[in-house]
Amino acid sequence: MAQLESSSFNAKLIINELDRIKADYLKTCSDHGDCIINSSNSDCLNSSSHKTLVQFIGEEMKLKHAVNVTVHGKYPQRLICLHYNQTRANFENSLTRACRGVIVDLEEMRIVHMPFSKFFNFNEPMAKRDSEIISEHFDHVKIYEKFDGSIVNFYFFDGEWRVASSSTPDGSAKMGFYSVSKDKEENEKHRQESKTFVFADLVWNAFNDLGFKIPPTEFEGKYSFTFELLTQKHPLVVQHPEQDNLILHGVRCLETFSEKSIEPFAQQFNWKYATCVKEKFGFKSLEDVSKMADERNAYEHEGFVVCYETPDNNGSESVDFIRVKIKNSEYVKISLTLFDSVEKRENSFIEIIKKNESSEFLAYFPQFESAFHRLKLEYNSIVEKLNNVRGKIEGIVEELVKQETDTISVTRMKALQSIAIQQAKDELKFSKTIADIMFGLCSDRQLMVEDVLKSMPLKRYKTLLF
Repeated sequence: MAQLESSSFNAKLIINELDRIKADYLKTCSDHGDCIINSSNSDCLNSSSHKTLVQFIGEEMKLKHAVNVTVHGKYPQRLICLHYNQTRANFENSLTRACRGVIVDLEEMRIVHMPFSKFFNFNEPMAKRDSEIISEHFDHVKIYEKFDGSIVNFYFFDGEWRVASSSTPDGSAKMGFYSVSKDKEENEKHRQESKTFVFADLVWNAFNDLGFKIPPTEFEGKYSFTFELLTQKHPLVVQHPEQDNLILHGVRCLETFSEKSIEPFAQQFNWKYATCVKEKFGFKSLEDVSKMADERNAYEHEGFVVCYETPDNNGSESVDFIRVKIKNSEYVKISLTLFDSVEKRENSFIEIIKKNESSEFLAYFPQFESAFHRLKLEYNSIVEKLNNVRGKIEGIVEELVKQETDTISVTRMKALQSIAIQQAKDELKFSKTIADIMFGLCSDRQLMVEDVLKSMPLKRYKTLLF
């Protein structure tokens, strides 16, 4: 069997790297007498002539590991969150994979929260080893719904249980708004109309509304937990009920860094938790799971997580549970449409409009209605323009046919159509792209302009806007 990833080893990697960076920092600045290890003085922290330890760590982690560093608002020089940069990260680096919301107390140089490392889709090259192990032990795996929500990290520090997002150690991230258009006025209008929420507030409100219990003293600093927040207040692909929900799906022992089964903790603290659906669907293989994922409605189900709870090897070395995710392929397409760059998102919107699927999409995501309206007007203008050109060409062809004295063969008709297209092109000054479209429409009179646009590459479609 391939060597399993050790969670305790990854924890040591992170702490050792932070120790190394701290040593470099002290060595670099000690001669100048301007090291700032611990300070709550905002003037000092904002001074361009001084670089704090946290700033130095942030630069080093970003440069060497593509890991972003954010600080806790109350403990800005003590508590940091490490989270990889999705677009720059090299996921072959186990340290980078592990930095998925790890929270570190720099004063004591210890990890106070460590979620499970990044895991991959079962058919990705990076998941090959894990998929093989899961297939080998499929009788013993657990299969869970993959929830389309926001990661919640729950940890104990300085006498309190605290909430973090995957990128902010104090849960200060704003929820509820994202750009809907590359049009600045349209985007600003949406921003003003959108209600935003502080991540930690949403979590604590849900925690209390659901009647969850705070873990007792014996769990403080010894365990940390990972939930999923499901809320309408921050729209994703899957549409959630009105009441916010919290689902436990990860438990970490901070003494050994081993993962623990979630059920005993959830039952003890009256927490909701992810339940195994393997028997419900009768899954016998990863292929079964993949088939079911694609059969379900992408607006209601993201997919599944397949988890093998690895043995603890008699405590000799703690290992992460092995996970792979299996997503609904349509969900992936929709997700890319929603959460890629604004320009790429609008390109996806154009494809939806070309396929005449706007109504279904907007039924789930009405916040994009104004962007769709603008793009739909452009589309309608193109259709009208092409139909007018087509009408002009058909009129010319009709006149040319009247001048013919012999029976018109197929070859002769094509020649007349070519003449008509060239005449219309000279008169209307339209592009080669439009001329090519007209040749296609002339060859099949039952073909509609909308049919041609549907299959047209986006880059070529955009030339029709000018």
